[in-house]
Amino acid sequence: MAVVKSQFDRKTKSYPVTSALGEKKGFGYRIEEDADKPRTSCKTKEMFVPLDVEICPDCNVNHSAQIRAHEMAHAKWSPKNVGKAENPFEASYLMYEGMEEVRVNYLMKQAGIKTRFAICESNIFEIMKAVLLEPNVRKKAFIYLAVAQTREQVVFDKYFEELSDPHVYSYRKDSLEKVIEKYGKIAELPPEEYIRTREVIMTVDTAVKNMCFTKRGKRRANVWSKSVSEYAKYLDEALAEPELPTDLTDLPDEMQNFIKQNLEEEKKRMKSIHRYSEGKSRWGRMTIKTAPLVQNLGGVLKARKNRPQDMGAVPRYMHRYATDQKIFYKSRRVLGGTILIDVSGSMGLHESDVMEMLGLMPAATIAMYSGAGSTGDLVIIAENGKMTNEHYISRMREYGNIIDGPALDWLGKQAGPRVWVSDGQATGTGDSFVESLRLECFNKSVRNAIVRLNDMEACVEFAKKYRKEAS
Repeated sequence: MAVVKSQFDRKTKSYPVTSALGEKKGFGYRIEEDADKPRTSCKTKEMFVPLDVEICPDCNVNHSAQIRAHEMAHAKWSPKNVGKAENPFEASYLMYEGMEEVRVNYLMKQAGIKTRFAICESNIFEIMKAVLLEPNVRKKAFIYLAVAQTREQVVFDKYFEELSDPHVYSYRKDSLEKVIEKYGKIAELPPEEYIRTREVIMTVDTAVKNMCFTKRGKRRANVWSKSVSEYAKYLDEALAEPELPTDLTDLPDEMQNFIKQNLEEEKKRMKSIHRYSEGKSRWGRMTIKTAPLVQNLGGVLKARKNRPQDMGAVPRYMHRYATDQKIFYKSRRVLGGTILIDVSGSMGLHESDVMEMLGLMPAATIAMYSGAGSTGDLVIIAENGKMTNEHYISRMREYGNIIDGPALDWLGKQAGPRVWVSDGQATGTGDSFVESLRLECFNKSVRNAIVRLNDMEACVEFAKKYRKEAS
């Protein structure tokens, strides 16, 4: 066991603590040798690093010294604990740890610390193979984050571009044989795997660039732990692979196909409209309210449930025999489900539009939501055959989103089919748009089989389709 020295020892090329890290940083940290899994615990002040001073004959670099420098940077900049203060966006530990590695590498550059390869260039190819062969997209991203903002990333990207281009781009297919001859079996993977890995790398690059650089491409003077949390949360949502719920099978086949098609179209839209804007935002606090349900729809529901027919077993409407002879009745399933309506300013919906939706699906539970500042209200405007009126709809609405995420959580617990009438513009506190919030809404939609409809016309079309299925 050794104690970290306060200055770089040029003679042994070990324990590098440059002046940029501060004169006193490093004192009190216990060091144990571990060349396989270098790591640092800022809480217990323990460091496990390789302690050799050998120069790599191939690279002419002391790789162990580079690893020790990186771990010492963790001792200076990484937080002791990862609690709510350091991770306010509640990102997963895997993505937070990966983005923290990027942050430390970036801050070392900002501090003027000259870094070289921490591993041999030949081993970078093995890292690229690990990324390609890893089936889990989040673990793919985590492995790639280990080389982000380092010299290794340049070599990695060069290898990957040369290996994947013949599979991804048709005009490069002529060079496929040369690539297979150079790289071997790893170059014979299905094209879908290269495309999938490329998408993961592009997603990670987006998060890294937005964390480290401004919109104009200038390097940020500093990157804080809260930024790590925000962009780690973005990766959590961007790389999520949500699955459809099991209760989807309870719906008619045609309705299931409609919902699946709607979600596929939404997925394509998410990929084609990539709008990441700077800003830190979280969902606002949601309060669930019920508007005064002053109109009883019981008569409408009863009329729609029992329809006279001219064929049947037991006559019920004998008074109709002299007119249309429809003396029998047939029970029909009345339209149910749940509709959640975004009534923020961007939607441009009027109270009359909401009332029309109430008339289309009278047996459904219908709620609207909006907010302002850091809070919002989800207001139930129709339930159990009763509904409110235009006066209360106008009185109980705001003009911001704020609570899209919590509102979708509520919708996911309601009876299906579940419909979200919104333009998809999700915002958090302060009505600020953040990409991770939009991605989170999409993932919630998939997990809960929520159909997103853009406007009133789409809702009318959906209601007619569902009425046809119900009859």
